[in-house]
Amino acid sequence: MKIKLGLIALAAFFVISSCKKDSTEDPAPTTPTNTITTAALTANFWERTGFTSSPAIDYYNNGHVVTDVYALMDTCAQDFHYKFNSGGSYTNGVSINCTFPIYNSGAWSLDSVNSKLNLVSSTSVATQYSIITLNTNTLKVSSVEIRSGVSYTFTQTFTKE
Repeated sequence: MKIKLGLIALAAFFVISSCKKDSTEDPAPTTPTNTITTAALTANFWERTGFTSSPAIDYYNNGHVVTDVYALMDTCAQDFHYKFNSGGSYTNGVSINCTFPIYNSGAWSLDSVNSKLNLVSSTSVATQYSIITLNTNTLKVSSVEIRSGVSYTFTQTFTKE
């Protein structure tokens, strides 16, 4: 009799312990598709409206240590534009009204979760930006650069032109 009760108790233990509690957690949020992000990126010409550094930096090596790099830029440097084309190419540069207009072109791509914007210029210079904000009106990106052993995070804001 004791053996039967022991076997029944053991069987009940295995049945109870094998039951799995249903998860009450919300499923992980879905990542937007490349189509949505690509549409926002390619829909506009983007004009730079902000450029900051953390920590503060002497960006032009002229003794002015600032976090707001944009405020130090001349009008032509502030007037920097990007155009991302749906085929994966881009152009950028400053206004033709500037004394020395600068233009560049290259290829762009997004990583698989739309968090990184990768640029490869026509001169094979590769740059990767972390996307902070991307919608139909604002493109905000950051990049990290090490200068003299100090790690600087540069954040650039572009607005729809």
